[in-house]
Amino acid sequence: MQTVVFVMYHGMGHFNACLRAAKILFKQYQVVFAGHPSFQNYLEAQGFMYYPLHTVPFGMGFENWVNKQTKQKNIYLSSLTDRWRDTCYHRREAELHQLLLDLSPEYLLIDAYQASDFLVLYPMIHEQDVRVGFIQTMLSTKISDTTPPINSLVLPDDREGIKKAVRNFRFKKLRARLLQSVLYLGMSDQAIIRRRIRKNQLPVNYQSSATPLRGPVFANIPELVLAPKEFDVEQVTSNDHRYYVGFLLDNDRIEISDREYFKIDSVIRKKLQQSEHSLIYCSFGTVKMTDASAVTAFLQKLVNTVRDAECIVVISIHSITERNSFHDIPDNVYFLKAVPQLEILKQADVFITHGGLNSIKESIHAGVPMLVYPLQAYTDTMGNSSRVVYHHLGLRGDLVNDQEDDIGRKIEALINDDHFRENIAKLRKTDEMYGEKFLEHFQKLTRV
Repeated sequence: MQTVVFVMYHGMGHFNACLRAAKILFKQYQVVFAGHPSFQNYLEAQGFMYYPLHTVPFGMGFENWVNKQTKQKNIYLSSLTDRWRDTCYHRREAELHQLLLDLSPEYLLIDAYQASDFLVLYPMIHEQDVRVGFIQTMLSTKISDTTPPINSLVLPDDREGIKKAVRNFRFKKLRARLLQSVLYLGMSDQAIIRRRIRKNQLPVNYQSSATPLRGPVFANIPELVLAPKEFDVEQVTSNDHRYYVGFLLDNDRIEISDREYFKIDSVIRKKLQQSEHSLIYCSFGTVKMTDASAVTAFLQKLVNTVRDAECIVVISIHSITERNSFHDIPDNVYFLKAVPQLEILKQADVFITHGGLNSIKESIHAGVPMLVYPLQAYTDTMGNSSRVVYHHLGLRGDLVNDQEDDIGRKIEALINDDHFRENIAKLRKTDEMYGEKFLEHFQKLTRV
């Protein structure tokens, strides 16, 4: 049996996005996930083999993080030395070479967010009969002059806004590169990638001048986007080697749940059956420490908003804070550390989310309108929220500036306006028409 290896970025959302695709392939192939060791138990619980990788992708600025983890005395000098010696690359190369020796895969699907792994693998798979492609767990991160950057709040029909957003994005990219060049004596992330392109003798036809959200991007390699093109806004040509394969939501994944959820689930169901109350579910996924205070302040405003409302609110505070950080919690609000999202969305009337693509596709599948509060300006949640608004699947809020009246008004609009649910139903039906397109496009993976 032939082997397919998914080489994944270290984020739970990246793994969850690929589970359905992996299960489709599992019928014909041996499927192995490769990534950070912390995800091994979770992926094995989903029924897949797992190959732990202890190194990080190169050319993505991880030198400081690695040296902090290994408790180097002088983080800056260690990182400067690592950049000039290409330490991250050589460690990654040795580990991925061992992966090829141990697994002998016929197919490699590389997470597009860490596309630099293609550059590491190129010399090895060029000599072997291995077919390769990118798996895109987000919408395309390439920046074009006619489409809002994926980390932009600009809507697709705002031409002037797009021009300004693209200019701002390119300026910030250039500024970051110049700062890195000064700080590391010429060895910016981009310089490291360019040096390796030369040393690995990557053919010109695989090189790309496109600007991505993060890391490098390559040309003429199939990219399988885990979304229907109808949710995106960019026009794709046949020369892009980008193939939309549908959301591929995995309804059967084993979810991580707080034990408290099972204690209150029956209570919530009983309350909903006995009244005309709405169920509002709120989750911001994994929140970074830098955003924790803003999210906590917003959740307190949400609590105050729904205090006397005819609704039940379930809030997932996984990785944010503790329940006792909030004061005067009413009886209709429940805080939990982990909520089985697929299960609770089946009952929900509104989903308040940060705008991760996985959460959006799960909300669409459940037919639930969204109130999106995107977080970091450097992530795809910004652009995802623009697409939710543009396709009239929900509304967008301002996490910091929205007051209790704003939150309440938006929730009420989502509950009472059926057009949101109608648009969601249309997109869900469109997504279902993608059928087995993933297998069709998987066969387009290429030998380099």
